[in-house]
Amino acid sequence: MFNNDAIKLDDETFVRLQYTVLDILKMFKDDDALFRFIRYELSAASIGNDIAKELVEQSGFKSIEYDGALFEDSNNFDNVSTFFDSILQPYLNLNFPPHVAIFLRCKVIKSIIGRNRIMINNKRYLQAQNYLEESPGGRYSVEWKEALDVIYMTSIVQERGIEFLTHFTSIDNLHSIVKSGFLSRSDLENQKIGYTYFDKDRLDSKLDATCFSVTFPNSSMFFSYRNRYINNTWCLILLNASIVHTKECLFYPSNAASSIYRNLHTEQFKGPAALEAMFAEEVNTSRCILKRSTMLKDQDTTDVQAEVMVLEKIEPSYIKHIFVNDDQLAIRLRTLYPNLSIESIENCWGYFDDRNSFRSI
Repeated sequence: MFNNDAIKLDDETFVRLQYTVLDILKMFKDDDALFRFIRYELSAASIGNDIAKELVEQSGFKSIEYDGALFEDSNNFDNVSTFFDSILQPYLNLNFPPHVAIFLRCKVIKSIIGRNRIMINNKRYLQAQNYLEESPGGRYSVEWKEALDVIYMTSIVQERGIEFLTHFTSIDNLHSIVKSGFLSRSDLENQKIGYTYFDKDRLDSKLDATCFSVTFPNSSMFFSYRNRYINNTWCLILLNASIVHTKECLFYPSNAASSIYRNLHTEQFKGPAALEAMFAEEVNTSRCILKRSTMLKDQDTTDVQAEVMVLEKIEPSYIKHIFVNDDQLAIRLRTLYPNLSIESIENCWGYFDDRNSFRSI
């Protein structure tokens, strides 16, 4: 997988990679050249090994955005490739496995994308718009329109500063999630994977989806479950928010199981407009029209019960942090999963509390 769980980087290697990023950025005369290089690298990675393909998926680019770039610019970036090889060679001489070179290169490309994400997103937008203006009914217009939706969603995530999706679950499910990622209830049952669940009625009928909140968990439901199942131990998992534009998702501004939403067609809850509606000044809920609180941050949904339903498997590499409410449990989990960020918030304000109370501090 494309993260430090796959290959543990020592501090020296990590620092050297950061200098590599800066040195490579100096090799491009302008943003256009850098954007072409990113397309070139993604085009090459798309036909590479699993580590390389994971870079492509997590970049958020649709294939139409980089198709052909490997051949268009095959001679333009020889100097960069040579530089890459010279930078990485000292590490390859340390008896690292062959796939380490690809892993390190992917780390560099991911860092370059992260440092230039606003410029890159603007270039992606112009590229899509140019195609659609020149060939509105063209052969690839559908693919470019889909790419444009992804670009818009990427912009929403960036402009609002959304870093995480959140998911609370029983600690009994953690090992399966760390090993296999997030699967829908249907997939878990079909694959005969054991799991513990609490929403037995599942009124939203979305057994083919996994549910997440944006930035902060659904604190009212989380509180209710912790009090109803007092013998259960809970954890909260934070995932990379890029899921909203790299996976097929439904965006509900309030509880998807509520009477006003559960019978509506799912197409209404797809795309950038549905994502932005989660942050609207007013949101319809089953009880009232909820006005957005002034204490909320830009990355907070208007209704704490808003849901992102992901219709695909989510790989473990999307996991960023795990929180528990027990110091000793956190210590044990760090021993079991040394490459994961695991923290205890026992006796601290945080994700196990009411969102409004937490935001008012």
